[in-house]
Amino acid sequence: MAGKENRNLLGTILFPILGLAVAVLVYIAIAREDRQEWKVYQRAYVEHLADRLALSLKDSLPEAEVRERVEAERRQPLRIKEIRPALTGKIERCLTCHEGIEEISPSHPVDSFGCVTCHGGDGLGVTAEVAHRGLIGGRNPSDLAVVDQTCGKPGGQCHSDRKLDSQNSVDRVRKSIMATMSGVIASLRYSWDAQPLADALYASVGVKGPIRGGGQATLLPVPLMNLAQGVPLRDQMGQPLIISGQQADDHWRKFCARCHLWSARQDGPSARSSGCAACHALYGEKATYEGFDPTLPRNKPGYARQHRLTTAIPVDQCLRCHNRSGRIGLSYVGLQEADGYGTPYKAGRPYLEKLSGERDVRHLVPDVHFEKGLACIDCHTGNEVMGDGHIYSHMRNQVEIRCVDCHGSQGQPPRTKILNPGDEAALWTAKVLKMPEMIGEEVGITERGTPVLNLRKEGDKFILRSKLTKADHPCPTIENDLNHRIPGHGPSRMECSACHSRWAAQCYGCHDYRRRGQTMTDSMLNKKTEGKWQETRDYYRYEKPTLGINSQNRVSVTVPGCQVLYTELGSDGQPLPGFERKVFTGPGFGHGIVSTPLAPHTTRAEARSCEECHADPKVLGIGQGLFQAGKTWEENRFTPLLKPEINPLGFAWESLADAGGLPLASTTHPGARPFNAEELKRILAVAPCLPCHGRYDDPIWTNPVDAFIRAKLPEHQKKVGRFLEGGK
Repeated sequence: MAGKENRNLLGTILFPILGLAVAVLVYIAIAREDRQEWKVYQRAYVEHLADRLALSLKDSLPEAEVRERVEAERRQPLRIKEIRPALTGKIERCLTCHEGIEEISPSHPVDSFGCVTCHGGDGLGVTAEVAHRGLIGGRNPSDLAVVDQTCGKPGGQCHSDRKLDSQNSVDRVRKSIMATMSGVIASLRYSWDAQPLADALYASVGVKGPIRGGGQATLLPVPLMNLAQGVPLRDQMGQPLIISGQQADDHWRKFCARCHLWSARQDGPSARSSGCAACHALYGEKATYEGFDPTLPRNKPGYARQHRLTTAIPVDQCLRCHNRSGRIGLSYVGLQEADGYGTPYKAGRPYLEKLSGERDVRHLVPDVHFEKGLACIDCHTGNEVMGDGHIYSHMRNQVEIRCVDCHGSQGQPPRTKILNPGDEAALWTAKVLKMPEMIGEEVGITERGTPVLNLRKEGDKFILRSKLTKADHPCPTIENDLNHRIPGHGPSRMECSACHSRWAAQCYGCHDYRRRGQTMTDSMLNKKTEGKWQETRDYYRYEKPTLGINSQNRVSVTVPGCQVLYTELGSDGQPLPGFERKVFTGPGFGHGIVSTPLAPHTTRAEARSCEECHADPKVLGIGQGLFQAGKTWEENRFTPLLKPEINPLGFAWESLADAGGLPLASTTHPGARPFNAEELKRILAVAPCLPCHGRYDDPIWTNPVDAFIRAKLPEHQKKVGRFLEGGK
């Protein structure tokens, strides 16, 4: 009897406990089911849709009706979503979590391509662990290290193995200057006496390919300065690295290597992706995601604005890289890197904007093309930006566009050709750029014969159509302009930018410090290695640009390149013997204080005055100060405004030559140089004429030789005397 009562008591207690346990297990199972990753993401997306609906209906319907519709939106059922892209015919469930993600581009519709074709992974997975197993390139399948498996996969369906060279973008980009950085590397090593010639020997990642004119080139990966423990002696493509012992290599890998297509920048004003996405995926000001994919964080840097690619590349995307070295990207939009002090002021403090590296910039007058609404891609061709399949030593070799290609020259309109069905490459490019039917159009061409597709001729007028905005811009030509008729000032002898550059960024005195015993990230290895770098400068300027001769033997704006004083510090922070304010003995003019020809990208319609170019010692490359002409050339004297002793070589940072035309500054452009004595004599000979004949359209400049002969006649000498005495 007692046993029966005990059993009844046990049952009375046990059954509720078992029931509660079952209920708890059921609750846990339901909760776990409810908290599955894909359901969490779908709820977040549904909530986003509900919020957008509420905002769109606000003030347009009664509040109760708005609330009802919004709640109905929130009650949408959660479900696994499947697509079967036409390209593969295989089911994919990626949109179960990534619902709301933007379609990557109209050329890659998700219904046709799906996600796995580009990203890899397991298309049937609905958890991150399973679905992301086997992803190609992480978040970026266009990274150059993996692009052969994605954008450039074999078979001729994507961006390689195609009929036309212009269609094989992946192959072109890997050989392009923006990927190899061969020019920067060669110039740095040359001026730091790490190699005997300025021709490229190395690239950011080793590459082989044809060179223009025939033959093949092999660029090796940039060496390591020192052997570092635990560092693989291979580049991103598995090619062996050598040990050079050269400071230039360590400097490049830790400073310059952050800006090329093999690398990405996670945050700051220079944030961008790598590979194809470096240009074609647009970043916002904070480098955060601004789209509708619920799986992506909206407050973490390192993301493009949206999951979208575009060929309409705006200027601010180009600026993410082109804001150092020659700073032509900054100059184009009217930004000048500043010293961190000076005007303009606001609320008692310098009113300056910030760039990457905490650099200050101020606003100056922009390039007239930018002012008119033109983007970088409106002038620069695809061959220049993405490469044409050849390997080049320097950017100036890859760039082919010149001012004359759109504006012509004295007596010569821009070169043109009429497109016909046989121009397959040009017509394919026009289609990619979403341009109208081009067959029969008369378009501009570069000196190499590359069609400038957005420059068309209509009657006797030229029209430039913006690739970015699709707006038409009248393109003035100068073949009949009297202001461009002066002998010796044509495009065969002068770059147009020599006269039409309003200002140029000038960064003087680059002081580089390397600290032994401390570490810094090698951007190519993504690992910290021994040797920490610091860089300072003497001063920035933007005054009248200096002129010199470039490597094409044309008069060109010339700016400071790398004017390096190198100091190596021991672990105690003290300079090592022989390495305090060292000037490298480079093979140029015997030292590494470098000035470089370039086009500043500060073009204005108004040109520099005759007096500025023919009478100002700063513009002539002698420097700011007092130039006194002697009775003979050897008696010329120059008193510099800037102290020459701050440069260990004893000349002012800005001086390219002395008053007699003896070269002072070095250069990394073979053939480039300051004006020599004979050129300076001819230039300065014009100066006495300019008080009376200072206009470009003055008739005497149609024949300067005859004018100089007549200037020596007694009648002209009397006129000059009367003028100097205040008469006419």
